[in-house]
Amino acid sequence: MKVHIVLPYPNTAALLYTWAKEEKTIDFRRERERAERCTVAFAATELVSYLGRLGCEVSYSASREESEVLIELVPGEGEGEEEEALIARTADGVRISAPGRMGILYGVYEFLTMQGIRWISPDYEVLPKKPLKGLLIPEEPKAVRFDMALGRGFDFEGLLKDSTKLWLWMSRNGLNLAAYRPYTAAFQKKLGMSFKMGGHIFERILDPDRRLESGRTLWEEHNDWYGYEPERKREKETALHTQFCMSNPELLKFLGEELLRNINEEWYEADRIDVWTFDTWGRTCQCEGCKKLGNSTDQTLHFLSYMREALDQARKENRLDHDVRLVMCSYEGTQTLEPPANAVPENLKKSGDYITYYPILRCYQHTFADPKCNGNAHYRECLEGWKDIPIMFGEYYNVSKSEDLPLLFTKTMQKDFQYYHKVGVTGMTYMHLPMLEWGVRNVTQLLYAKLCRDVNTDVEAFLAQYFEDRYQSQARQAAKAYELCKMASEYSASWRSWSKRCMLSRLREWDGEKPTEELSQEEHFKGEAVRIGQDAIRYLNEAVEIMRDAKRERQQEFVRKMRTDRAQAVNPQEILLEKKDAIIAHMDEDIRLLVYGRDVMELTVLFIRYYNALRNEEESGGLWADIDRLAEKLAGMYMPLKYINSMDNIELRCDDCLERSQLRSLYYRCLRYRVNQKEQ
Repeated sequence: MKVHIVLPYPNTAALLYTWAKEEKTIDFRRERERAERCTVAFAATELVSYLGRLGCEVSYSASREESEVLIELVPGEGEGEEEEALIARTADGVRISAPGRMGILYGVYEFLTMQGIRWISPDYEVLPKKPLKGLLIPEEPKAVRFDMALGRGFDFEGLLKDSTKLWLWMSRNGLNLAAYRPYTAAFQKKLGMSFKMGGHIFERILDPDRRLESGRTLWEEHNDWYGYEPERKREKETALHTQFCMSNPELLKFLGEELLRNINEEWYEADRIDVWTFDTWGRTCQCEGCKKLGNSTDQTLHFLSYMREALDQARKENRLDHDVRLVMCSYEGTQTLEPPANAVPENLKKSGDYITYYPILRCYQHTFADPKCNGNAHYRECLEGWKDIPIMFGEYYNVSKSEDLPLLFTKTMQKDFQYYHKVGVTGMTYMHLPMLEWGVRNVTQLLYAKLCRDVNTDVEAFLAQYFEDRYQSQARQAAKAYELCKMASEYSASWRSWSKRCMLSRLREWDGEKPTEELSQEEHFKGEAVRIGQDAIRYLNEAVEIMRDAKRERQQEFVRKMRTDRAQAVNPQEILLEKKDAIIAHMDEDIRLLVYGRDVMELTVLFIRYYNALRNEEESGGLWADIDRLAEKLAGMYMPLKYINSMDNIELRCDDCLERSQLRSLYYRCLRYRVNQKEQ
């Protein structure tokens, strides 16, 4: 089948690939026409590549030419968001039009998806097995738009997280919010990524020991800038434990200049700045000026309003040469979870600045809006109280306490997304995207992307297609293993989170010696943590065995078809190269993650049982022998690289699984107690 692609740029036939690859020479903020041409040309090359792989004979130019199918790419047409598109049938083919360059790219990816192409992960894509006999073109115009139009992406932990494969996978699946990465920034811009930088930035800016030009420290010159609490004396050692004073005009001016300086220097490429205040978990300034502003959220909105005013003034004075969005977090750690008691400042209503709502201790056993869940009730009430400012929602599918465990959230994801959209949420992010060894979590990343596009996605059909794409003949077994993994994940936040009530926190508080009090359990356990944990171990173990059986079947299929054809080897060493099968590799990855998850859960439950045995003066030697054996096993296994989240250090680690379990220190405390008992 002959396909001809039409672009609105003279000399397309000769320069298409040059334009598609010239992103490193383009200033995407100022050279709008070149930026558009680059992205649209790249979209055309994606069509050329994939349609060619589907058996089409593809050509391209700036003019309509006779062909079986004509594909017209028309940027600058229509109204609405820059990333929206319209795919419409024409007399001789299809027309993909959009107001902006990103709409064209997303329109092209939607059109390719209609032909049966799916991008499952950064390393795995699915194409139809047979050449196309004809292109699928919708009878009625098909709109491409996103329910989460404010932004769709991830909170990236660690400066080394960078991958052109990942950026491309994100774009092909409609995700557009990422961290700026200098080595691939031009490629990210071509794909329409919006850069988000910043975070809890003021601990560094207001470091009490920071030296000023006078030679004195911030604390020595301005201790009144730090938060005041009536019952506590201001002291340098605890200066960052209370939120800074947001009513102090001198401090606000200082911070406005600091923010401007950072935007013009370190964060120059950022489109959005996370302006998150001290992560104090509850203490805010109680001076008279701050109290007059309202509750803690009102205080922070007042501060954000001042920052917006300062940046707007800098734009007028040509001290800032581009617009940037400010992002405030609504979060317990900054005492800003509750909505403001007063009106949102007028300049924030007009600015495009927004909040990201982070319910860090939310429950995943229940959906966010489930009336039966006391754990989520306060979060739900607070979210519904926010008005007059755009809202992005921050999920915790891979928060640091999860330590890359094989947790699945398919039970709650769609209902949660539908609820968020219903109450006015228009953007999504989550902490923190794993870069390696997705394993069973691959379904989380892909479903997340689908729901950001359409909260009413047919999830049942999506999952059926996912299992067929990723596992082929082993799809049925994989689906069963995933279901077991999902069941094992239900109490994930009760087992480990940043809550002091979760089981991990309770165990880490234990000194390892004979307890005198009952081990407290998070309320969702209802006193049955051991039983629930043993069920999870059983589910994960069964999932491991299902995957192992499926892998054996696949391997047998693979080796029956495998052959070594010496006659075709250009280099004799080629015949010795390892033969690979993607489906087997997927199951290997799944099994590694499931075994790690099972063993960490088993160690956790063993510690609970050991705690109870010591407290009740029961025989504990057998339990300790099991703990010792499992700790040794975990210490000999490794998990993927861990990216260190630091503004000053660029580094990563590869921790063993005992370290990743966060139970190593407890193991040694318990061991110390046993050694001491033997010596007495």
